[in-house]
Amino acid sequence: MAVTCELIQLKDGQNVGDWTITKKLGEGGFGAVYLCKNKEGELNALKVEAENDPLGLLKMEVYVLMELKKTKFQARHFLGLKDRGHVPGKFNYVVMTLVGKSLQELRNEAPMKKFSMGTAISVGRQCLEALEDLHNVGILH
Repeated sequence: MAVTCELIQLKDGQNVGDWTITKKLGEGGFGAVYLCKNKEGELNALKVEAENDPLGLLKMEVYVLMELKKTKFQARHFLGLKDRGHVPGKFNYVVMTLVGKSLQELRNEAPMKKFSMGTAISVGRQCLEALEDLHNVGILH
């Protein structure tokens, strides 16, 4: 049985907590990510998930980021957790530090849409370090 998730759509200029939506950055099977800014103009990424989402992956993501924040491992390969909240009857959200392009975008820009061997090895090493960081705070993947 496939799990279906309602995708939450936010509008440019819409306020979510202390954040104002600027534009949609991307969308996947479990939610959408938006560029947002606070009253000081600081840009971050806001991820939303339907309140009734049966998987509740956003709650797990917040838990993991909070556990990592307690350690020296947070800054190495993980986004910083800026804020989190809930809009009753609608959705949950988390605000994280804004990062650059995705690996897919970078690969698509590479010659012949492939990473060099050196880049692939570097990405693989960083993924293994991130898994090690998760294991060090008791998260198994």
